[in-house]
Amino acid sequence: MKKKLLLLLFILTLTTSCHSYTELSDLGITSMLGLDYQDNQFIIYANIISNQQEQTPKKQYKTYQATGKTIEEAFKNIYIQNSKKVYLSHMDLLVITNNLIDNQLKALIDNFLTNNEYRNNFQMITVKEDIEKLFTSEISAEEINKLITINEKESATTKSIDFETFLKSILIDHNAILPTIKVEDTVKIEGITLIKDQKIYDTLSTEEAILFNFLTNKVEKTTFQDITVYENETIITTKKNQVNIEITSTIDQQEEKYQTELKKALLKLLTHYQQEQYDLLKLEYKIYQNDYRYYQKNNNILSKLKFNIDIHTTIKENYLEKEITYE
Repeated sequence: MKKKLLLLLFILTLTTSCHSYTELSDLGITSMLGLDYQDNQFIIYANIISNQQEQTPKKQYKTYQATGKTIEEAFKNIYIQNSKKVYLSHMDLLVITNNLIDNQLKALIDNFLTNNEYRNNFQMITVKEDIEKLFTSEISAEEINKLITINEKESATTKSIDFETFLKSILIDHNAILPTIKVEDTVKIEGITLIKDQKIYDTLSTEEAILFNFLTNKVEKTTFQDITVYENETIITTKKNQVNIEITSTIDQQEEKYQTELKKALLKLLTHYQQEQYDLLKLEYKIYQNDYRYYQKNNNILSKLKFNIDIHTTIKENYLEKEITYE
């Protein structure tokens, strides 16, 4: 009996086919997706690879645009234009506008949470305006992601954020950040957008973004007041309402100026957002973890925080300049 059952299962395995299978040539692989909200309508832009079957060194894209009263309706209107199934599992970048964040961020989150076609590790950015100009240009998701990554690593003027990180921040902490771009003749970094309670709160300039990255230990290399920073480590500890920030940097010159001016700039940024009741570093949650009794007994913890910043520096000599000077 067991042998017959095994034989039957084997035959069923050979004869059963996957009815949901889709040929690669029938998929419209979407690399970059854009979402805007204007005049009570969602506007979707989709950059779809048009030459995935061709052996060409550079991918070619075709942009589709559609509107709808809901995100689902806008997608349906894209399907009408495109003979291929819009495939979102390989999406690299989601671009959203300030209008969408201020008016329909919840709808976007709900759509992405309930749609199992998305993956969670695509990058996110926001653009204040000219999203249509971005999608009608020849700039790809790969180029924009590289722009964000390079500026994060080489200048610390922005910070890359993937969808999963954004989602956790907005749902748990009720505030989140997104790298921001500006579309002119080309795409430029415009700092970091701050979001609170699913609305645009403020935008950090590129100079303020550098300070923010100092505080979040995301500076690999940057320039601060003409002083080159080669390496940096930031450690933040809390004890009740005391916030201790210890920064250790390797720089090229002017240790005293660097320590004085950086400390002044960081304190200015922190106290500004403390007064504005925006938890820039999500310190309330840190205090909740480290000192739950204090957290329970105190209201409006953010306004009670006291910051202490210590900056330690090491000078890194430029050996190339040294050799040239000696010669």
